[in-house]
Amino acid sequence: MGPSDDFNDMIDTGLMDAGFEGDPYTWTNKRVWKRLDRVLYSKEWTDTYNSTRVQHLPRRPSDHHPLFITAAKTENRKPSSFRFQNMWLNHHSCFDTVRQAWNLPIEGYVEHAKQEAEEAEKNFDRDPSEANLIALNKCNAAWSTHSPLNRILEAEE
Repeated sequence: MGPSDDFNDMIDTGLMDAGFEGDPYTWTNKRVWKRLDRVLYSKEWTDTYNSTRVQHLPRRPSDHHPLFITAAKTENRKPSSFRFQNMWLNHHSCFDTVRQAWNLPIEGYVEHAKQEAEEAEKNFDRDPSEANLIALNKCNAAWSTHSPLNRILEAEE
C-alpha cells in the first residue's frame, strides 16, 4: 500500500472537501495546471464551525496558490423584526438620522477594498518582500470576499 492509498483511506473516513472560491487550479509548473491543494474537514468540524470558506488567493511568487480559510460559528436565529415607534417622530434628530441612513453609498466599502488591493499590488510590484506579499494577500482576500458585488461594480465601469 503506497502513500496515495493511505491518503485516500484517510479521506474515506468521512472527511469532506470544503470547496473553494477563486481560480480552480492551485498549482502549476507552467505546462500543467492542477488543483492539488484543498481543505478537508470532518463532521466534528462542522458541528463547531458551520460556516467555512476557502479562497484561492493569487499565486505569487510560488507555484502554489495560498489558501485563505475563514471559519465561523453562525447561530440559527431569526433576525429580530424592526418595529417603528411613533414616538421617535418627536425626537429632534429623527429626520436627520433617517436622511443620513438613506443617503449612505452602498458601494463604499467595496470600492475601498478594491483601492487597497490595487495599492498593495503596486507596493508588491515595487518591492516583492514577504511583508508586502502578506499585505497583498490580505487585501486580495478582503476584495474577493465581495466578489458578487465586484462583478456588478466592474460591469458598471
